[in-house]
Amino acid sequence: GNSREVFAVDTVQGVWKLFVKRALDREMQDRYLLNITASDSLFVTHVIVEVTVIDANDNSPICNQ
Repeated sequence: GNSREVFAVDTVQGVWKLFVKRALDREMQDRYLLNITASDSLFVTHVIVEVTVIDANDNSPICNQ
């Protein structure tokens, strides 16, 4: 889910886009399931979006000599 408000949905030039609001860390959480709902005055639709976080070498090497 998005309980920590990591993601946001907004429009850019009339196109809806999903944005990452803060850095993701695979060691903390490697997968997010987002339930996105869109509606107008007549219709409602739902979609589940799975975001998989890939690993990055974000730890500095430690040399003990």
